[in-house]
Amino acid sequence: MNNISPLACVSKKAILGDNIEIGPFAFVDDDVEIGDGCKILPHATIFKYVKMGKNCEIFPGAVVGAIPQDLKYEGEITHVEIGDNVTIRECATINRGTKASGKLVTKIGDNSLIMSYVHVAHDCVIGKHCILVSYSGVAGETNVDDWAILGGGAKAHQFSKIGCHAMVGGMSKINKDIPPYVLCGRDPICYAGVNIVGLRRRGFSSDVIRNIRDIYDTIYFQGYNISDGCAKVEAGFPQSEERDTILNFIKNSKIFFAVSLGIMIVCLVLNVFVLPTRVDIQFTGGTILKYSYSGELTENQVSDAAQNATKDMISFSFSENLASSDANSHLVSLEFTNSKAISPSEQKEITDQLKKAFPDNNFTPEESTSVDPSKGDSFFKKCIAAVILA
Repeated sequence: MNNISPLACVSKKAILGDNIEIGPFAFVDDDVEIGDGCKILPHATIFKYVKMGKNCEIFPGAVVGAIPQDLKYEGEITHVEIGDNVTIRECATINRGTKASGKLVTKIGDNSLIMSYVHVAHDCVIGKHCILVSYSGVAGETNVDDWAILGGGAKAHQFSKIGCHAMVGGMSKINKDIPPYVLCGRDPICYAGVNIVGLRRRGFSSDVIRNIRDIYDTIYFQGYNISDGCAKVEAGFPQSEERDTILNFIKNSKIFFAVSLGIMIVCLVLNVFVLPTRVDIQFTGGTILKYSYSGELTENQVSDAAQNATKDMISFSFSENLASSDANSHLVSLEFTNSKAISPSEQKEITDQLKKAFPDNNFTPEESTSVDPSKGDSFFKKCIAAVILA
């Protein structure tokens, strides 16, 4: 028999199991399915398209099934699926999935604990027996595998993967995948050993724990890169569930990296050859011509006149002429973003065109400067180096 407070707001379209308790001022929306033995405490909110298993407990202020905080969301029907025996503490938030991800659902596995003020974003998958400690947050499409623990205030970047039985220290910034069975922490986040205490609590033998530690020692501390370290582990360690879990996790992380790199390359090609972005003159080199003039002119007037004298693309910037005592005196800079300098004859032609177009505005050449692209080249090389190192 269900015990529903008369002060609760429960939709007639919600599907309720047996022995459910719903406290005062709780809200249960249309198209919600709640399993047997669940407790929805006062002021908890469950929005549309949430399916909840048996014996779950939702504490006051928690919001489950709100629409995703993703600008790609277009109002489509998506879901939240919560397993059995899940506890969601005060003011935690769990958002629905999105069509753009292709997943359409956010999942919380059986026997997981979502502590107070935790945020689980769209399309995340939280495994079984996981613990997300207070104030931690996982951004969109993050996967947290079974028995993993996120310490208080830890934040996971979108698309992150956290392996099974991993323990992430409190306040950590998770901007890379966390392998199975490990302790991770510090800033920037890094490997800090095997989660020995957690594994012992889960019933792992000393021999298995030692084998996991030896595998990670081979990968991280014997001078190999990750690919060679994994190959060494595959060849030198007997087949086991733990070995295969570690190797598969790392291989899948590398596949994700390769896909991301491919997307970056496609975007770069499009940016360079299809839809090129105009960059500062210090990246391309070129010439800057600066003129003073009097009176008021619009940018379109000046640009039309100057473009009639050259086929090169010109960028314009206008400013007050602070060096002149005439309050009506202004400056205009013409930037030619070419690797070659503008010849004196081209400069004279542009000047003559401006004077002809605006005979009453006293156009006067003030400065001609050639700009070397070395600063832009240096910055570009540093960016490439940073991407390679990342």
